Amino acid sequence: MFIGGLAPSFNYPDMSDKQMFSQDELKEFEVVNDWVGFAKVNILKSVGRIGSIFIEKKIFDLDTDIPFKAEYAGEVVFNKCIFTQGICFYDAIFHKKFTLINCFVKGTIGNLGNPTFHAGLFILKSQVDTISLTKGDFGSSNWSISRSHRLTISGGIFSNLDITLEGVVNILKIEASKIKGDIFVDGCGQLVEAVNISGTARDLSLFIHDIKISQLVIGLFVNEKRFKLSNIKPYSEKGNVLVSNSQLGKAEISSVDFSEFNAVVFDEVNLVDCAFNNVMWSKNVFGSALPNESDGRNGNRIFSLKSRETFRQLKYAMSKQGDVINEQKFHSLEMGMYFETLSWLRNFSTKSIIFLSHLTSNFGQSLGRPLIFIFSGHTILFSILLFNDVFKGFQFSLSVFSSTAFWEGFNSYFYLINPIRPFDKEMFHGGWVAIDLLMRVSSSYMIYNIIRATRRFIK
Repeated sequence: MFIGGLAPSFNYPDMSDKQMFSQDELKEFEVVNDWVGFAKVNILKSVGRIGSIFIEKKIFDLDTDIPFKAEYAGEVVFNKCIFTQGICFYDAIFHKKFTLINCFVKGTIGNLGNPTFHAGLFILKSQVDTISLTKGDFGSSNWSISRSHRLTISGGIFSNLDITLEGVVNILKIEASKIKGDIFVDGCGQLVEAVNISGTARDLSLFIHDIKISQLVIGLFVNEKRFKLSNIKPYSEKGNVLVSNSQLGKAEISSVDFSEFNAVVFDEVNLVDCAFNNVMWSKNVFGSALPNESDGRNGNRIFSLKSRETFRQLKYAMSKQGDVINEQKFHSLEMGMYFETLSWLRNFSTKSIIFLSHLTSNFGQSLGRPLIFIFSGHTILFSILLFNDVFKGFQFSLSVFSSTAFWEGFNSYFYLINPIRPFDKEMFHGGWVAIDLLMRVSSSYMIYNIIRATRRFIK
């Protein structure tokens, strides 16, 4: 179901500056082959000064990443620039905004030191092959990404980081342990082929909204602050969701229709404190990763045990929210998994009771099943009495029809279905008392299931 690693083997189309700029526009660009010489004239002279650095329509055709190591008092802006390599921030300090706008970066925007952006790092309407941040202070930052292969944030301090996706992103990876602050991702309905979230979010609040995914993996993740997923949809009805070995805390999942996905798996996840708002649950939601055929019977039992615990937690979470409908649904799924864990040899009575409850009422979820069973079971028992001439006022006959006898039999049929009727010593004596007892017990049990089904939406 899920391919090992972060993501499946996607075929990433090459990013090209020609997707951003026309041939006529590129004629106006100046090619820069010597960054050191260019920096002396255009950047280093402004280091430590209040004046801003504004660079426009340049193609930085270099062999290495552009380094930033100094302290910059003024704003630094690159507008309509092409970088054949990346941009690397060391221990640089930016007192005002650092901005890339309408730029194309074929390499990586990242850090090898601990940069400080007092006014924020702004990447606007730009295509960037890779953004990889591991540490630094980024203040209040804003990114609007037109296209990217990989966005990875594994560290840093953010007053808030607003990421708006204006095009396809192949991989979005959040490693929460060393991140502080608030990160908001607004997908604007764009495709993010693989989303991976991991780590312990002690100081991170993460919000992801309105994206289409091929694969969402939340693994080894602990949420101690705020975590929200909303309006997540699959791409071409082939999306998979895997949440494993995680504690989601008070996470919120809203406006998600799981029936649209290929498979949704919650495997060893703490869900009892989660809030599920406007979530559509379906049969493709599994309480554990599916076992391999080689795992045999033991693998199936482990799958059932894990699934039972997952559905129990979801039942409890629904109960806390007052969602009676889904609470009952997950109770039914929990009992189904519990049934699979029991042995007919060692747990015969318990397994029989669960089987009977599932068969006759789907654990109180079905109104039709008890109606079918009450009449079919009663018809069989009534027929036994009828064919053995227990009734004095009528009997079964294929050759003679009597309307009086028919209506008397009809009346007796529904009279005997009543479990609290008086005991008839003349009709039921000897072994026929057992039939009377079976009629009363089966009718009582089915009436109970009918009442249970009709009240399943009432708390």
